[in-house]
Amino acid sequence: MQTDNVSRPITHQRVRLGAAVLGACLAAGCGGPNLAEVTGKVLVDGEPNGNVVVYFESKETNKTFRSVSRSDQSYFLQMPSGETGIPPGEYRVWLGIAPGLDGLPESKKLEKNVPKKYWDKNSGLTCTVPAEGTSYAIEIGK
Repeated sequence: MQTDNVSRPITHQRVRLGAAVLGACLAAGCGGPNLAEVTGKVLVDGEPNGNVVVYFESKETNKTFRSVSRSDQSYFLQMPSGETGIPPGEYRVWLGIAPGLDGLPESKKLEKNVPKKYWDKNSGLTCTVPAEGTSYAIEIGK
């Protein structure tokens, strides 16, 4: 089989273009991200507290995801784009307070509801999120 010199550069250009498009597509997340659903409840002294925001920070990428509270006092995690779930992996977990509670400054709201040791990523709370998702209940005392 013989190829002429004119078609060879075009073929190489097509391969390079195809590789570049594929690389860009993979980097941008084409095909949808692999997300695992994470749900749970925060129990303070045994009572559900839907006013607590749960933060998950990936130990691999350091990206942080924030919970969304439901009316039944449970939470779920979602991507910034609004897709339900987060990438599977190992996470550091800490708690915060949803803005707008009883007009108190953020630190006072948090102090009123959650012990200080849970306020940042050094809380000691961790969660492994498997590909199939998980339920993660956080039980703390004041």
